[in-house]
Amino acid sequence: MWYEFLKLFRQIHVKAAFFVVVILSAVLGMVSANSFRSRVSVDHSNHLTGKKAFANERRKYEAVSGEVTVEKLNEALQYIQSFSEEWSALAKGEEEYPGMIHMLENAYAASDGHFTLFEITDANDFYQKIQDQIQLRIEDKGYQFSERDKKNILAWAKKIRQPYVNELAAPWSRFYTAFQFVLLLNFFTVIIYASNLYSNEKIQRMDLIIGTMEPRTIHKIVTDKAKSLAFLTGGQYLVSMAAVCAVFFGTSGPIAWKSQIQIWFFTSILPFSYQSVFFLTFFSGLFACLAAAYFTAALNARIEKSMPALVTGIAVTFVPLLLRNFSMLPTGIMKFIQVLPVNTAMIENIITSLYLYPFPGNGMPSIYAVPVVSVILAAVFAWCSVRMAGKYMCMD
Repeated sequence: MWYEFLKLFRQIHVKAAFFVVVILSAVLGMVSANSFRSRVSVDHSNHLTGKKAFANERRKYEAVSGEVTVEKLNEALQYIQSFSEEWSALAKGEEEYPGMIHMLENAYAASDGHFTLFEITDANDFYQKIQDQIQLRIEDKGYQFSERDKKNILAWAKKIRQPYVNELAAPWSRFYTAFQFVLLLNFFTVIIYASNLYSNEKIQRMDLIIGTMEPRTIHKIVTDKAKSLAFLTGGQYLVSMAAVCAVFFGTSGPIAWKSQIQIWFFTSILPFSYQSVFFLTFFSGLFACLAAAYFTAALNARIEKSMPALVTGIAVTFVPLLLRNFSMLPTGIMKFIQVLPVNTAMIENIITSLYLYPFPGNGMPSIYAVPVVSVILAAVFAWCSVRMAGKYMCMD
């Protein structure tokens, strides 16, 4: 396997792409972290950025971190209602009660967008509001859910742990953006690696020698090639993710980790913490990249040409990102599109998705379904690529 790996990695375009991805991953982590801003004055005139911004936000959260009780929410609500101008009240509220104003706005948002926290008498029903807001999403977005789906969606929402824990969660949106671009870079480059995995033997005229070998020897060669692709794909993914995480979290310092994702994504039905979402999407991204790589490798084994495999692999992998924006598509087709491996890059969409997939109990949410599909596709395409490559090399 090492011999085939070195043959693959020693290609100039492979080495160049590998190091470019790692460097860009670190740069994306730096850009995302340094783009985070923290307000110093209520009038929006002064802001801090980067490491100073994170430190300033953590300082604000020190007084209000911990369990989000109804008493604390009512205190925050009374505070902003003590001002006459709403815009300044909300700004001052975010300074004194960071995170809580965001939660209140999401909990009591009206379906038509016309609402104000000044009209609310208290926040005693705050923890019941998630069911109401999810119901509004089901009705307003035109998802065309069945009654069973609606019940299962609300059943998932009931699993969310309460009370919430207030922590600095806003930076996660910045990290998810960096993660998205790093993952897309990995998709693009592993497709390039896979597009000539087997046809490269023809380019080097090695197929003439391989064609004279025993079928068992040929099978070992193509299996080692498939393993070397997995090693390169996984290695690049892990190194690039280590780079973006080290730079981003090294700049941000501690942020929300064990608190519920609902403190920022209020209408998410997932009963998970930021920690759980991070690890699920991290491993999902790895298998998604393997699925894309082996799909392209299977094409290369069948077509025996690099460019058609490359173009087809890129098109099939990335087109779902475009199709998911066509809201007029039937719900069944949209559910299928959004469970394909490339959707791992759309973390915020996965977190807020209401789609559930067939599974015993209340169904399987997207954050589980996408990695399951990725693992299955990676295994199937890996098998197909080895089988077809062995077959056509024996024929040659």
